[in-house]
Amino acid sequence: MAKLKLGPIADDKPVKLT
Repeated sequence: MAKLKLGPIADDKPVKLT
């Protein structure tokens, strides 16, 4: 469950800020 969809891959991972 993604909390914040900021990056391209933020569906499986939690919060990925790239």
